[in-house]
Amino acid sequence: MSKESFIDQLAPAAQADMQEFGILASVTIAQAILESGWGRSTPGQLQVTKEFINGKWIQIVNGFRVYDSWCDSVSDHSLLLAGNPRNANVINERDYRCASQELQRAGYATDPQYAVKLIRIIEGSEHTRFDQIEEERGGYDEF
Repeated sequence: MSKESFIDQLAPAAQADMQEFGILASVTIAQAILESGWGRSTPGQLQVTKEFINGKWIQIVNGFRVYDSWCDSVSDHSLLLAGNPRNANVINERDYRCASQELQRAGYATDPQYAVKLIRIIEGSEHTRFDQIEEERGGYDEF
């Protein structure tokens, strides 16, 4: 799967969930890219993953949920974030840098560079364009 086709699959769901849950589409897309290697790893299986624990990187085998589509994965991700009070500072945050840092502060990932990696992905591919929503009048507004 090409990078663009992966983004094409994710973007509509990420934008819809941004409107429903207040999680920036750019951040959702960046997380999917980072955590799946641009869609190369399929969610829903046992995988070897690296976790940063007690100042060291360790490999663990972990089970991931099974989804019928990337859209289902995005929806579950949004429900997970919105349903956990420690992610309150991510919800309705309009700055992708702040939202990324808040995800890390909330303990979403063990990687101490998680926010930096998300920000690089967003800026490297201009994913902030997905944080714009089309208004019925034909123009675009920021979320």
